[in-house]
Amino acid sequence: LNQLGDLNEDGIINVTDIIILIDTVLYIAEGGEPTDEELQLSDIYPDGQIDVVDIVNLVYIILYQ
Repeated sequence: LNQLGDLNEDGIINVTDIIILIDTVLYIAEGGEPTDEELQLSDIYPDGQIDVVDIVNLVYIILYQ
């Protein structure tokens, strides 16, 4: 099972995952649609959206894990 926030699925939640999440947020902001897997792994604040709130929460997870 993939871990929430482990966007590159390497078993570690780190800065690389933040970069991927930022790219995903920018892609969505430009009108792109996330895949089901992206939504499952990237919606850190479970509100059905991938946005800056998810980035902030992922940073928090990394800093305090």
